[in-house]
Amino acid sequence: MTNARYTCAMKQRSQAVLEARRIFVIVLAIRVLLLAVGLVGLLLAKPAAIAGPLRAMAALVALGALALLPLKGRVCAWWLGLLLALDMLLMSTRVSPLALAGVIERAAWVREAAQVTLIEPFLFMVIPLVLLAWAYGRLGAWLGTLWGGLLQLGGTALIVRQLEGSPLLYADAIGRIVLMLALALIVAVLAERQRQQIDALQQAQARLRSHADTVEQLAVSRERNRLARDLHDTLAHSLAALTV
Repeated sequence: MTNARYTCAMKQRSQAVLEARRIFVIVLAIRVLLLAVGLVGLLLAKPAAIAGPLRAMAALVALGALALLPLKGRVCAWWLGLLLALDMLLMSTRVSPLALAGVIERAAWVREAAQVTLIEPFLFMVIPLVLLAWAYGRLGAWLGTLWGGLLQLGGTALIVRQLEGSPLLYADAIGRIVLMLALALIVAVLAERQRQQIDALQQAQARLRSHADTVEQLAVSRERNRLARDLHDTLAHSLAALTV
């Protein structure tokens, strides 16, 4: 019964992780498409203004992917790290494609749109960070938050410099980074405790199997001893009868 519960729990955990990754990839694909439309328009309109920040953020993406390469095994770290970088980049921009494209960039409402998230994507930004913390513990939480924080600050700088955003956005970005770190560490601690419980359960199962094997061996030994005694008694009785 214990083994069946353990197997069921592991299957549910794997299904939950796969479902979270699937949802994140779908949402990320949509946001990448929207960002690509805006970036193409902005590159055509003002290539010099955007080239530098984009190169810097691309370098952060590459460095982040390299930083997560050692975390191999549990959740395909290399592509999870790349997805995390892309998602942080998208979250950091926080602007509509029209604003990025510079179609009506100087309008006041466009500058406000650069500082207000129309559809809050914070949940989807947190998904890859939670996966990292769940799969790799506190190391994944710290690396993911550090990397995501750099991308957040880079995106905020892009908004402030290129779209005349408010410098107060830096405080908002720092608040998000702190919240991300706290959430990632909580998930990492919960994951570590669950792993400890699973390890304890596995050890208990091993002890239970060992005890069951010992009981079975003792039962076999008792049966053999009983048969030996019966055979001895039968043989002794037969010899006594022959002697008489």
